[in-house]
Amino acid sequence: MEWNVYYYNINRRIIMQENILVCQKDFLKKLRKKAKDESEFAEELRLEMLYYYWGKCEWELMIRKDGERYFLTPFPPHEGDQWLDVTEDASFPWAEFYARAAERLCIDEDGIKFDVYMQLQYRWDDFVQYCWANTKPSGSRKKRTSPGKSL
Repeated sequence: MEWNVYYYNINRRIIMQENILVCQKDFLKKLRKKAKDESEFAEELRLEMLYYYWGKCEWELMIRKDGERYFLTPFPPHEGDQWLDVTEDASFPWAEFYARAAERLCIDEDGIKFDVYMQLQYRWDDFVQYCWANTKPSGSRKKRTSPGKSL
């Protein structure tokens, strides 16, 4: 399973993508088994993603608009930080994301601050459906017996 988000890798000092589902496989299997339906699954998934990715500085970026181009920068921005041009990035609708964020959030001279949770929230229904469809519930294994032994 793969669902990539952008974040700032402070050790490498670059903005990069990370598959957030790598560390969530066991959680998703347990949740799929426990949830009665997709709606319950979605709510528990929302709480888990909120806990890990909402408002935590290590997952925050800024999006800036410069003319018709969209750029990601680290948050907080520092002089000399590289901007990542995401205008042509087909993996996420950055122009629409910026427009919606501009309606709800404060824009300052550096851009709009956002986090991984906001990236997930923007395509939430797709994210939930992907996780639901691609997760098999963890189940108990049948007890194995050796030949000749009865149960």
